[in-house]
Amino acid sequence: MVPLTVLLPVYNAEETIGLALQSVLQQSFSDFELLAVDDGSTDGTMAILQQKAAEDPRIRVLPEPHRGIVGALNAGLSELGPGCRYVARMDADDRMHPRRLEKQVHALESQPQWGLVASCVQLDPPGGGMQAYVDWMNALVHSEDISREIFVESPLCHPSVLLRRTVLEQFGGYREMGWAEDYDLWLRIHAAGIPMGKLPEVLHIWRDHPHRLTRTDPRYRSREFFRLKAHFLSQWLDGRARVWGAGRDGCRLARELEENGVEIEVFFDIDPGKIGNTRRRGVPVRGPDAVGPPDAAAPIVAVVGVPGARDLIREALVAEGYQEGLHFICAA
Repeated sequence: MVPLTVLLPVYNAEETIGLALQSVLQQSFSDFELLAVDDGSTDGTMAILQQKAAEDPRIRVLPEPHRGIVGALNAGLSELGPGCRYVARMDADDRMHPRRLEKQVHALESQPQWGLVASCVQLDPPGGGMQAYVDWMNALVHSEDISREIFVESPLCHPSVLLRRTVLEQFGGYREMGWAEDYDLWLRIHAAGIPMGKLPEVLHIWRDHPHRLTRTDPRYRSREFFRLKAHFLSQWLDGRARVWGAGRDGCRLARELEENGVEIEVFFDIDPGKIGNTRRRGVPVRGPDAVGPPDAAAPIVAVVGVPGARDLIREALVAEGYQEGLHFICAA
């Protein structure tokens, strides 16, 4: 009865799959099955997988027709063995720290309230446009931080995560919704009130390159992130909202919220050029002094991505008696 399955979907990764497999097979925690789901590769990936499987009985290869990441992940979940309690995600171009699985299994066993545990990650190569996101994500190491920031951006690196099988089964695995399948799962878990943990150590090497899905798949485009956020925010807002941020992103999220049946009552902004004007459907733009007390007012969704602005908005609203997660939420 193997208690842990490393779920590794792979598609045309002959150049990187060898190192990825090696980093898994060298784990200090060795009681696992590595389930490699080949998503219809057309290069030499399958030959490499078959060779490695012949060398190490912990590797099982599941050939599948090409259906994309969601299909591959769910195909793997349907093949979990009866003794599997944990599912560790891994990507075919990444690498694990040798003690990642050991530390994450220990974390879930010692924190029974957590539905999953991620880790901090190292970007390879460092720098570039993704580095700021990785730095922000790595700073969120407490369940409360993850919950507070979850609508700003996905707070977890998907291939760094170890999940309880019971949680995956509770939510039916991954969904094909046209947006990021991992962020969708985190938001479903969050909505159910299940805490998510993260180890403060770098236990995963996250490879960045021009061909990664984050850069090439339409589901990871900015419009899909606004759609995803609006879908879940609408369940929290209960039909009406005020939006702090009358710029492009605030208007984009407002549009998607309206598509989900949320009435936008007012925009707030500090830009004198916007205050006194109107935005979508004639909704007025007012200054921060018009926020008023939280009692009976529609919740505020803050959508301002300027560095440092989120903290200033939080300070201003808390000073007025607003409670984050009850009266307001940050979504940028």
